[in-house]
Amino acid sequence: MGIWEKIHVAWKGENTADSQPVTSGDQTNTEPKETHVNEGKNYDFDDIVSLIKTKPDNVILLDVREPEEFAIVQIPGSVNMPYKSAPDALAYGDEEFKGKFGFPKPSKDQELVFFCAAGRRALGAQSKAVEEGYTNASIYSGSTNDWVAKGGDKLQL
Repeated sequence: MGIWEKIHVAWKGENTADSQPVTSGDQTNTEPKETHVNEGKNYDFDDIVSLIKTKPDNVILLDVREPEEFAIVQIPGSVNMPYKSAPDALAYGDEEFKGKFGFPKPSKDQELVFFCAAGRRALGAQSKAVEEGYTNASIYSGSTNDWVAKGGDKLQL
């Protein structure tokens, strides 16, 4: 079977007796990448206010904007883990993570609630977290723009 036929078979999800893994150089990838099921939620403004008021120990509010953006407005109790400049942050070792971000690396049994300015970087960070085995990766899709638009930055929490 030629390479194009192998690609076509793989693309269609078929498996034949003579199909072999496609290789690049001397690397062969025959093992499927481990997949994780995300049990995370999609939070709205009122949910975030409730989390801030109750301060559950197992929840971390992760602002994935860059530090310059984080300095302008913050959701109370959130910590900064910039996605653009450190997309693989959750793959760092514990010491490297704490040294870079100033807080302990979240454990995989904690719920991570990601947000940014409008939600796009938060989705990327959420996806990376799930790839790293964080199965309770939630998102505040409205993010900081929603927080400010609804007066969250004026609340006394």
